[in-house]
Amino acid sequence: MHGPFCTPEMLQRRRFRKGRLVSLRVLGMAVAAVGLVSCTSTSQATPAAHSPLPTFPPLPSFGIAPQPSLSPTPVGTLPVGPVPKGFVPSSVTFVSLDEGWVVGSAPCQNATCLVLLKTLNAGRTWVSVQAPPTAFSDGDSQDLASVDQIRFADPNDGWAYGPALWSTHDGGAHWRRDYLPSQASPGIINDIEAARGIVDVGLLDNDFDARIETSPVGTDAWHETPISVPGGAGPVPATTITLSGSEGWMVQVDRTVLGGARFGRTGWSAWQPPCMTGGGGLILAASTASNVAAVCSDGQWTNFPARVEVAFSDNSGTTFTRAALQPGLVMAENAASPAPGAVVVATLGAGGNVVFDATYNGGATWEKVFGTITDDYTGFIGFTSPSQGVAILDDDGGTAATLLMTFNGGRSWAPVPFRQAS
Repeated sequence: MHGPFCTPEMLQRRRFRKGRLVSLRVLGMAVAAVGLVSCTSTSQATPAAHSPLPTFPPLPSFGIAPQPSLSPTPVGTLPVGPVPKGFVPSSVTFVSLDEGWVVGSAPCQNATCLVLLKTLNAGRTWVSVQAPPTAFSDGDSQDLASVDQIRFADPNDGWAYGPALWSTHDGGAHWRRDYLPSQASPGIINDIEAARGIVDVGLLDNDFDARIETSPVGTDAWHETPISVPGGAGPVPATTITLSGSEGWMVQVDRTVLGGARFGRTGWSAWQPPCMTGGGGLILAASTASNVAAVCSDGQWTNFPARVEVAFSDNSGTTFTRAALQPGLVMAENAASPAPGAVVVATLGAGGNVVFDATYNGGATWEKVFGTITDDYTGFIGFTSPSQGVAILDDDGGTAATLLMTFNGGRSWAPVPFRQAS
């Protein structure tokens, strides 16, 4: 049996503390009045040598006029090349089995600096590279130019975000601030994913409705799609995007599933996701363009018992079939799918520790594949291939976090040390 759990608001605060919550506070949106409480709840090569990279001045912004920050960006900087002491990871992205980036923070000059690390050998060694010339979004900063998330589509084209948006098209040598059509006041960027040569941004506009902006990955030619999903009553609205091959899905959750969109041959169009009547959240995890797992945290905001319900689709989300055996969990923090019929679900154990439960046969059986003894939460989990995956565990205080990797489809996970490349 599971022990006592945090309330859904507490768990949502834990999951969306970075970037997303601070941007809501900056814009004055009313969020749930929950304090900082203590609670219990249930992507191999030869290492490459790197030379220190030169620094570059920030390029001028383009598009609409920049919005003023409510607090100044810290002036502290760290040299590129060395992995800084005290580095804390926040977000990870891989474009191949070997090449990836991790963004995070490190102490510098009586401040906290934004740091971007890169690996060319599947995480065995790392080197710091040029980060966007802005602050790290630590959850308390009110700097609208700051970021704490990273996503790359290929070795050249990448985006740092949360709450701001910065782009690079030369592998991080230069970064520039982007302003999207829906962000005039501005909006809140929740998620970024790239596939099929296109980058998609999921954001909340000034009315807290979910929208999608797109651009070819190699340029900053942003286009606002006609998709709009109305917001809800709060306290933490979140727009997530899931892409796989030629297909994509967007989901808007605010306590419960509000609606979504689907990308197909004709572009983005309205789509009704599963779990809309479950009274809780939804995480989509796709392994191919056809195979999608839906992980629903039902009952969070109803009188029914809270439970995780998992279903699988083999027709790109047109229909879903409920797994014959459910994982017996109360809430899902995150989820990812390495292959059709397989999904790894991150949840909280009885002591507030992280647990990964997985199925590899469409839900016929479930197994525990990872567990911690500390009170962390899973900020991200994803797969670069059917065998290789990554996850970020955070202590929710911004002072400690762990990068995990798997090389056997999620059946075992191990911490990744940030060793300096020689």
